[in-house]
Amino acid sequence: MARMRDKSASEQGNLIEKGVLSPVSLTEEYLDAISNHPYTNRIYTEVFYDTVLYAALQSEKRAKTGSRKSLLDGVPIAWKDLVDFVGIPTKAGSKLLNSRLPVKDAVILKNARTSGLLELGKTHMTELAFSGLGLNPITETPPNSINPNLVAGGSSSGSAVCTATKLAAAAIGSDTGGSVRVPAAWNNLVGLKTTVGVLNMSGVLPLCPSFDTIGPITKTVEDSANIFNILKGRPDNQYKVNSVKNITLLLDTSFLFFDVDTKIKNAVNESIELLRQAGVKIESKKLLPISQSIKLASDLFTPEAYAAWGEKIEKYPELMFPPILERFRSGKDLKAHTFLDSWEKLKLLRKDYLSVTSNFDGVIGPTTPILPPQIDKLIHDSSYFIRKNLLALRNTRVANILGLCSLTLPTKFDHCGLMVLAPPNTEDMLLQVGSHIEKIIRPESFDSC
Repeated sequence: MARMRDKSASEQGNLIEKGVLSPVSLTEEYLDAISNHPYTNRIYTEVFYDTVLYAALQSEKRAKTGSRKSLLDGVPIAWKDLVDFVGIPTKAGSKLLNSRLPVKDAVILKNARTSGLLELGKTHMTELAFSGLGLNPITETPPNSINPNLVAGGSSSGSAVCTATKLAAAAIGSDTGGSVRVPAAWNNLVGLKTTVGVLNMSGVLPLCPSFDTIGPITKTVEDSANIFNILKGRPDNQYKVNSVKNITLLLDTSFLFFDVDTKIKNAVNESIELLRQAGVKIESKKLLPISQSIKLASDLFTPEAYAAWGEKIEKYPELMFPPILERFRSGKDLKAHTFLDSWEKLKLLRKDYLSVTSNFDGVIGPTTPILPPQIDKLIHDSSYFIRKNLLALRNTRVANILGLCSLTLPTKFDHCGLMVLAPPNTEDMLLQVGSHIEKIIRPESFDSC
């Protein structure tokens, strides 16, 4: 008997629509898999066994009466543990928040419920979302879905692993410097980084409010698009692939391809060649606003992060993993004029970037310059952790610092993602372009869904 878990979220939704798949049986299949998986406790912080089955039953009733709320009504997904659920602790991978009990649901959670998405549970994450590796010795470190000795990427580590191991149809993550796209890339998934402000962040724990975003981690671009629409509160805007002709992409030769792991470079170059063979026009250019803006990152991210959490972490610093604690503290003493000056410089660089890329549908490059490191070495060598963490986020952070939306797509090689950067507030266009790229560089993946 074919496993419904092997199908994408959108395919599951279509089968429910046709009356050939029961939301209850689908949910039971996921719960059974979760109960029997050896790493469940390292992936999920909590599984909502009873409430999700009740919600599945209600979804099944709607399906039988023709009153489904959206295409994904009855599809079970997971949520990163920085999204507020009433009465359920939001711990964000930290012991600092053990007593925090939300009194309101996050807006994006309300939108998901209004559209009939089912909640399987909440997933483990990097401590306070401030690392791109996915290592968390304080709570749990989700294992990479391809090799459990490796980190999964962060900070949305559990969200990526549960999707890749088919313990959820998809999952919700957050992305401040790459926290959706890094784990998506290292687990052969699709990850969407949205534009700041496109999705309502009320009820989502902040890290750097000027850069924080929410996005789905999925098997396909279609899934990302449908979930994005739901989170935005427009479930009726069902995703359809439009014909995109004469796609023109730009390769940045000044930053994104610098000092990239050979395996990743080969994977991306092979994907580029496939795109060219399919008729996609690809040009190369040095995009100086990228390298110039990245130089400002430390003056902008760490002060905001320390402002958000400094008071709490200084009360109980012993509860934190030392490299994460020190990363927060690096923003403690930055002068206000330096912070403000950096923002003014960044505003000009954002305009420059959009100007020099305006004739292209997207800028592409490797999602990460490195492969996922070994868990044990990261735990026991703090300097190695710091070095690898900065490298993991090096390329993805470009989208955050420049205020762009971005998508990572799996290539034919494990752990090697292809990243697409697009102007702010162009998610619909980005997803259309991404869908065409996806079918060119990994057509075989659609045969198994």
